[in-house]
Amino acid sequence: MHGRRALTLALLALTAAGCDAEDCKGADRWYEDRDGDGFGSDRETDASCDPIEGWSRSDADCDDDDATAYPGAAEDCDDEADHNCDGLPRDGCPQSTDPELDPEPEQCDGLDNDGDGLVDEGLTGPWYPDEDGDGYGTPEEAEDCLEESEQGGWASNPDDCDDADPSVGDGVWYADADGDGYGDPEVTWADCAGAPEGYVGNGDDCDDSDAGVWPGASERCDGHPNDCNAEGWTSSDEGGLVAFRRASDGVWTDLTSTFAVGHAGNVIAHEIDRSGELYICEGTWYVELYATANEVSILGPAGSGATTLDAGQGGLRRLITADTSLQLNNDVLTVEGFTLRGGHVEAPEISGYGGCLVAWSPTRVTLRDLVMEDCTADRGGGMTLSARNGELSMDATIVDVEIRDCMAYDDGGGAYIVNGGERTAAGLWIHDNEVISGTGGGLHAGGLSCMSSSESATTYGCLIEDNISGGNGGGVYMRRDGLLEDSILAGNRSGAGGGGLYAYGGIDILSSEITDNVAGRDGGGAYLMDDANLNGVTLSGNEAADEGGGLFLYGNISLVDTEVRDSYAGGTGGGAYLYLGSLNLERVTLSGNQTGGYGGGLHLRESDRDITGTDVTVEGNTAYGGGGVYSDGPVLDWQGAVFRDNTSTDDPGGALYLHYTGATFEDSLFESSYSGGGAAILFTPSNGSAGVQTTLELIDTQVTNNTAGNADGTEGIVSRGAGTLRCTGTAGTSPRYGVFGHAGRAVTITDSSDTFTVELDNCDFGDPSDGSENGTDLTCWTSASSDDTVDLGDDEATTILCPEP
Repeated sequence: MHGRRALTLALLALTAAGCDAEDCKGADRWYEDRDGDGFGSDRETDASCDPIEGWSRSDADCDDDDATAYPGAAEDCDDEADHNCDGLPRDGCPQSTDPELDPEPEQCDGLDNDGDGLVDEGLTGPWYPDEDGDGYGTPEEAEDCLEESEQGGWASNPDDCDDADPSVGDGVWYADADGDGYGDPEVTWADCAGAPEGYVGNGDDCDDSDAGVWPGASERCDGHPNDCNAEGWTSSDEGGLVAFRRASDGVWTDLTSTFAVGHAGNVIAHEIDRSGELYICEGTWYVELYATANEVSILGPAGSGATTLDAGQGGLRRLITADTSLQLNNDVLTVEGFTLRGGHVEAPEISGYGGCLVAWSPTRVTLRDLVMEDCTADRGGGMTLSARNGELSMDATIVDVEIRDCMAYDDGGGAYIVNGGERTAAGLWIHDNEVISGTGGGLHAGGLSCMSSSESATTYGCLIEDNISGGNGGGVYMRRDGLLEDSILAGNRSGAGGGGLYAYGGIDILSSEITDNVAGRDGGGAYLMDDANLNGVTLSGNEAADEGGGLFLYGNISLVDTEVRDSYAGGTGGGAYLYLGSLNLERVTLSGNQTGGYGGGLHLRESDRDITGTDVTVEGNTAYGGGGVYSDGPVLDWQGAVFRDNTSTDDPGGALYLHYTGATFEDSLFESSYSGGGAAILFTPSNGSAGVQTTLELIDTQVTNNTAGNADGTEGIVSRGAGTLRCTGTAGTSPRYGVFGHAGRAVTITDSSDTFTVELDNCDFGDPSDGSENGTDLTCWTSASSDDTVDLGDDEATTILCPEP
């Protein structure tokens, strides 16, 4: 009894504790079911008499990480997995059009076997028998479709000239003009009889004009890939190479070893004595070149930023000398793509012209993408371009050339260009050069046309800045007719005339700026010694020690759409000074200029020619006398002029001083000027010569709100001497008090020993500003009458003689 009970209790305890293979007879094997689909795998097993949660009695799961994959599961026709674990993915599904799901090889059966949506692709012909295996077949017994395994011995064309000879193809030959064994694919000849002369059996050449360019060719310094593989090619791939191409036959010579021996202490000399092209690739080369042949090009394919010719240490030498004086016809020099550094030449040891480059006598010179720096010469610190004498000429084209930090002892700190020819420049930048005692701190030229061009990477013609000359032309000295268009002259200094420009011949200046230049004598901005046309020009911030802070003019001058402002002259003519000649002004502004002498905006020296003007604005200028304009002889004929806010610090003529001359102003305005000596306009009509008298004529013109700073208090017009004031439809509204508190006079006539005539027609000089009897329209203050006053009528045509006879 007790034994049976004990056995029962032991079994119950064993059941409560579970059983395994060690302590339970007949226990089941269980398999871990990770994905919970009811089927496990044999990765993890256990034995138990009772079920284990998360485990399965079956190990038939083919993917225990995918709950959709187990025996009996439905197949998914959109992927490659075997979902029902029968070893056949997608069984029972229709054939897919996705080649990744059904990548069966295509067959000649009219079906899409590989599931790419195409039928029999790559198999259809026609196919032609190719017995000799040269890729060309014959038209007999062609097949329409061949599977890939069957295509050997067949060709896609029937063009074989001899199918028993693999060396004979389709009879198409390619022109091999350069004789390098590779033909031009665009120039062909079909002939089964064989290749004609100059033809080859391949069309693999990428440049059939150059025998050094073909598939697999070695790199050569010539500016392009020689192996016909342009992908990833740059000019750096040619670095350290030099080559010469002879023009007569196109033969190339590798000069790398010749040039490579040069160094700073051993500069080699190399003569180019045959016409052709010298290519010097990326690197610094210590060499001086002599071009003596008829037609020479010196080319740096990598450009001026990557290729330098250096004159080395010590000694007198320049980088490039082109002397073709023995060949007087069709001489051509081209230099492109270099920095030229450190040349130094002086006479008599060596020709003293062109520290970096000199070109003697070529009839055509082209300079492009060059930098010239730190070079020194007697003339042309950077370069000299010149025919040998005045009977010859040289045409020059200059594009994207920079000349900097060069020096000349005599002329042309940056460049010296003389002796005839057509010279054009675009993107010419000359800066920080110096002439010790001569002319043209930046440029000395016998005629040059600076203008912007689509050939240039810049938007300017010439940029001439921060150069210095001991003589005339701090920036530019122009000896012959020239053109400055879309150009800038800035920050230059001269020891004599023309801080920015000294032009000794006719010149056109168009759409340009001349700013912040300084002259040691006349013409801070420009000194123009001959006929000149300025259109669309701005001159500002220029300074002259003597005459013409902005401009010094000597010739027949035209200013159109031009502004002269904020300039200074220590002598006369703060804005501009006309020494001799004629002057035409159209839509010109003279503003903010100053001088310690006469003519704050404009000083006109004695001349027998009229000074014409249309829509001229003279504003905010200051002078000792003639704050706006001072004319010492020339007669002014201006329409639409505006004189405003000008100042004469001492002498009369806050706006205008007419000295021994006359003027006509129509539809013009004189306002808000100040004169320490009295009067907006000072009119001195006669110099005392017998029969010489002048006229000031005002037509529909206002003289208003001007201030006199002297006791006379004449704010309008003061006339000294015999002459004529003719007034038609002119108004002078509300003359102001003088600074001494005296009532303002509109017109004062003084110092007239002969009769002064006042002709009035519908003129209104306004009422005295204080409303008192002391304010007058006209005061006749002469030797014959100490103080006769006249109130001028508003409407009547009147003639007044002063003094009355």
